[in-house]
Amino acid sequence: MKRAALISILSKGLSIALITISLPAALSSNYYVAPTGNNSNDGSLQSPWASVLYAISKAQPGDTVFVRGGTYDEGEIWIRQNYGMGGRDGVYVTIAAFPDEIPIFTNGSRGLIIDASYVRVIGLDFRNGKEMYNVNWGGPTHHIELIKNRFSGVPGYAAISISGEHNLIEKNIIDLAGNSVGTQGHGIYIMEGAHTLIRGNFISGTSGYGIHLYERPYSNDPPGYVRGIKNILIEENFVTKSRERSGIIVAAEGGNVPVNIDSIVIRNNVVVNNPLHGIILVGWSEIKNIQIYHNTIYGNADNAIQIYEKVKNVVIKNNIICAKPGKKHIDNAPNAPDIIVERNLYYPAPIAVKNIKDLNPVVGDPLFIDLDHNDFNLKKGSIAIDAGINLGLPFKGTAPDLGAFEFDPLTAIQLRAVDVPKLFHLQQNYPNPIQASAFNPITVINFDIPFDTFIDLSIFNLLGQHMRTLIRGQQTAGFRTVIWNSLDDQGMQVRNGIYFYSLTIGGYTISKKMIVVE
Repeated sequence: MKRAALISILSKGLSIALITISLPAALSSNYYVAPTGNNSNDGSLQSPWASVLYAISKAQPGDTVFVRGGTYDEGEIWIRQNYGMGGRDGVYVTIAAFPDEIPIFTNGSRGLIIDASYVRVIGLDFRNGKEMYNVNWGGPTHHIELIKNRFSGVPGYAAISISGEHNLIEKNIIDLAGNSVGTQGHGIYIMEGAHTLIRGNFISGTSGYGIHLYERPYSNDPPGYVRGIKNILIEENFVTKSRERSGIIVAAEGGNVPVNIDSIVIRNNVVVNNPLHGIILVGWSEIKNIQIYHNTIYGNADNAIQIYEKVKNVVIKNNIICAKPGKKHIDNAPNAPDIIVERNLYYPAPIAVKNIKDLNPVVGDPLFIDLDHNDFNLKKGSIAIDAGINLGLPFKGTAPDLGAFEFDPLTAIQLRAVDVPKLFHLQQNYPNPIQASAFNPITVINFDIPFDTFIDLSIFNLLGQHMRTLIRGQQTAGFRTVIWNSLDDQGMQVRNGIYFYSLTIGGYTISKKMIVVE
């Protein structure tokens, strides 16, 4: 029996495919690491190893290293392809949290270094600034997947740094107390490479940019070598509260040696409450073919979208763009060529743009549900509902909505355009435990609905007392996501302890446990 996973993202002008083909199940192995383990053990569930690095040195393509919950003081974890580590030929080595457990890594002196290909990391909690990054020291790397990990503390240049091709950075929570290198430090740092997907991440508290897509030439590059970043999809991320810079930047340094940045799609992101811009495009080398679709940009202190030198062929459509008084919704400062702007919502009036004109604007209050709690879904009656133009992306209603989220009349949670599930399913929340003392204590709950039905998704304490209703109403079939911000129905932070979240459909209830800690 073969196990296979396929992620395929297609968009106009952009095609990304990440394909995993694993070995037959009989040829793959599971190994285990635990805080109480010993590297002289055999790595079984009953006799686990102590070190992730040691486990990876033993793992072969197709194997999974499960990391048990608890605290680890392990330092540098360097996965080196020239030592035979990592996967190959389409077959991954996976490092994953043991189901329903949280492995916490507290030694922030050095991070997890991936100098190999076909490596997947799922569900680890990196504290005290411990980082994950891939490098190309032993040769080109590709097919790196970093999924549902959590980062806190004060890292250096980025919590996650990614280069190479065909990578996936998905559903990570990056909640920092700044970066040790100041504004040169970021949440996710995208470097030289292509065909990479940055999706569904929460990023807050960086000193620099939340998402930093940037490349420059280096003095040791071969003559005539041109570095580049192309075919990158940045979607469904929530980027907020950088401490000193903007939410998302696409930038190319150059000078005498050019850098090529081409075909970047930025869509369905929420970029809010940053001290400079929401989205910024700037090049000392040419940046071209940028699509900015269906984003919600709000509360950023400077111009919402800022365009600087050497930028061309930019399309800005179906966004909600809110600007502070006296700031611009869109500033095309150098009058960059071939900037197409159409059917965006601008608030407050009047429209404040420079060197561009929206071909068919909407002006007015988008009516977000709850700004105090970062809920940027649309209220019933919003002028953004069914107001967009069809860009070939899935939508609900007579036309696409403007902004990051499609309106759902009863729940206002995000509609995700994927296949309809076959069964009801409630997934384990992440992160779990939830850190109440974190900069923004949130957790993500995913659940599946195979057909249209009335549901109730609520949170209860250990005594069975109702704490919060997340969703109550009719839902359409699909894969759903909701974020809980650790507040009860009265808007108060819940106490530390054990809680249950329950999904009720008819007479059928599924419940799972989660923990809130300091």
